[in-house]
Amino acid sequence: MRSVLALALTLVLFALGARLLRHERDVPGALAHPGGSLAVLAAAKGSLLPAGTVPGGVETMSSAILIGDSILRFEENRAGLRAAWVDAALELRGHERFQLAEADGRRACATFLDGLPLGSTLVLASTGAFAAAPEDVAGLLANLGARSSARELASASVSWAWIGRRSRGGWVALAEGVSTESGVVLAWVLHADGAGAGDASDFVRVEARGRVEVALEDELDCADRTEDVVRVDGAPVGGVRLPAIFVPPRPKQGGHRSVVWDQVPLGSEPRFTGAIGLRDGAWAQSDGARFELWVDATSVHTETLDPRAPPRSWLPWNVDLAPFAARKVRIELRVEPLGHGSADLALWGKPLLVYRAD
Repeated sequence: MRSVLALALTLVLFALGARLLRHERDVPGALAHPGGSLAVLAAAKGSLLPAGTVPGGVETMSSAILIGDSILRFEENRAGLRAAWVDAALELRGHERFQLAEADGRRACATFLDGLPLGSTLVLASTGAFAAAPEDVAGLLANLGARSSARELASASVSWAWIGRRSRGGWVALAEGVSTESGVVLAWVLHADGAGAGDASDFVRVEARGRVEVALEDELDCADRTEDVVRVDGAPVGGVRLPAIFVPPRPKQGGHRSVVWDQVPLGSEPRFTGAIGLRDGAWAQSDGARFELWVDATSVHTETLDPRAPPRSWLPWNVDLAPFAARKVRIELRVEPLGHGSADLALWGKPLLVYRAD
């Protein structure tokens, strides 16, 4: 019942337009919480995993924390543990980021937890790589009374979210979720009088099911790439904007440029979908470029964009990866200039890995 109510309030907040907070300094004061309650949602997603599904619905969410009418999204420096805390009066007081794979990050996290006052509610969500070894997170899990194992959280790719309240006896878990197959989304409603805090906590180990998608433009933090290969939210090709991976020109060095992911899990019926293009404004100066998709050591699809040949628009891709089903593979997106390359503003538009998780 609590999850259903939290979902309903969360969707209302989305419909009304929540405030988007991107940095630790952008912390509001009092938040509206009619009836003395506050909706909380925590979404966590490990590297190269599909986004989690909102409880009771079909919508998916990547790494984010929603507190009342504010959304804390993690788009830059994604890897690590994100934390937000709400005081006993249901006011959002702050949010932080911790790198638990580093000793300084673990010490900072422990100090942060110890400093939170009684009655505080803590919301945690992992994103990207979580920690380096089980011993890195064992102390944190013991302090929180978490039910996930340290070995689980030390996996190469894991999603973990936790919501709890600090009492005189220590931290009391309200909800917790973990998965090595998918993202995790928790929903909860906080009450100013502490109602529900003493109930048995909700714990879920999420398994991926059905058709899932992995948006590669959101996975650059775990890719082998140069720093100037970046995600762009609305790259225009032929006036149509898509989220994309931008591969800038390389006129002097020559050769191709690549974005590479290792140990990418694929389920059954895998496909690569997306589109390729040269950014508007580049067609007149470009000599053209060759786009290639490599899986392991195999070139599975190639297309050449010739700026002299219309139309100058996104070219869709839909590539069958059936020979690589149910494996962990190496994915490479490669761009090679056909001439000098100085104006090849190459774009991989909305690149997705799609498969069935059975």
